[in-house]
This record gives sequence, structure tokens and C-alpha cells, in this order.
Amino acid sequence: MYGFCGNSELHCGAGCQVGFGACTGSDSGSTVDPSVTTAPSVPSASASSVVVSPTVSSIMTSVVITPTTTTTTTTSSTTSSSSSTKDAMSLSSHQMEEAAQLLPELLAQEQELQFPRFTNDDALELGNTLVLMAKNRTPFKGTTVDNENWMRRKVNTVVRLQHSSYYIGRLLASKGQTDMEKAYMVPAADHACHGGAFPLLIKHVGCVGAIVVSGLKQDEDHAMVVQGIRQMIAIMKN
Repeated sequence: MYGFCGNSELHCGAGCQVGFGACTGSDSGSTVDPSVTTAPSVPSASASSVVVSPTVSSIMTSVVITPTTTTTTTTSSTTSSSSSTKDAMSLSSHQMEEAAQLLPELLAQEQELQFPRFTNDDALELGNTLVLMAKNRTPFKGTTVDNENWMRRKVNTVVRLQHSSYYIGRLLASKGQTDMEKAYMVPAADHACHGGAFPLLIKHVGCVGAIVVSGLKQDEDHAMVVQGIRQMIAIMKN
């Protein structure tokens, strides 16, 4: 069981903050079959997170230890309409084939990137690692506070389906689908299948939470998270 006592913030410079909140323990960490159309039942628990959130017009990252619940907010009709429009896009056979070709690699990453342990200090270290990486990247044009909502939706996807948000998006795309609400019966306002959120996996335990990046193109968001996790696991092994 992993937990953070109380709440605190660490200012990392360049407008970055790492915030801590109380965390609940994980469940058995069983893997969810992403091909199912109904979401798995999960025990209720209070949501909490370790958040690295640079300011507007910078890359945003968040380490979220919330294995048992998803978070919801009331969204405006404009946001909902935008999500529906994006989800309604049709995909060409070429796009479907490209997505299908990525799936083995994305699953292999989840098999590879499993921590031997994950403590409070490890969460802080991972967050700081991504902050340093973000300082060397150029944010995608148009990054705004709305990225916080994207982060929340991506994390909810990982928490619900226990695969990276990029994998879920590519899985749907390989079938010519883009609508998570239709495929998994989850609200589009609270879930996103765009790359950037990755499960925090502990070897022999399973998924205990998620880490998310937002501010780059979705494949770059995903790649940055993977790089950060891979770097930290390598340090742990040495």
C-alpha cells in the first residue's frame, strides 16, 4: 500500500509545481481486456495524486496514484461538442493499418516498464525527471490550461482500462473506431484515448496508478513518459 501523508507542494522552478495528496492502496492489479465493451467494476476510493503541473504554454506532467477511481467534472457544451466532433472522425484503411502495426510495440512497453517498487520518493523522483525533460522540449503550439482537462481524461482511461491511453487509442483506430464512449460505455467528457498517460506498473503487483504528460503531439507525449519511466527503472536496477 502506498500513501502520502498530508498535502504539500514543491516548487521546481520554471513555473513547475509538484503537489502531493493522500493516496489509497491498489487492488490486485488484474489486467483488463481492452476489447470488452463494458468497463470493469472497481472498489470506491478517494482520488489523489502527485502532480507536476507547469504553467500555461508549457508541457504539463502529472504522476497520479489513483488505481481505483476515475474523476469527473462538469464540462461546457462547447467542450462536449468538440470531443464528439473529434470522435466522429472516420479513419482510412491506411490509418487503421498503421495503428494496428503499433499495438505489439505498445504492449511490449507495458511488459518491459514495470517498477521493482514504487514509493513516495520514487513518485517525486519520476515527477522531477519529467520536469527536467520538459524543460528541454518545445511545447506544442496552442498549449493552454485546457491541457489539465486532457490529463484528467487520459488518466481516467488508464485507471479504467489499465493500458496506456495511446494503446487504447491505437486499438480503437485499428478497428476504424475513435469513439471511446461507444466502444467502452464511458463518458467522453471524462475519458480520452489520446497518447500521454501510461500505467504505473509494479512487477508481480500490477497497475497502481498512472503518469501523464500533455502539451506535445500525442505520440510525443507518450514517448516522453516512456523515456522517463525507462530512465528511472534503469537507475533503480543499478
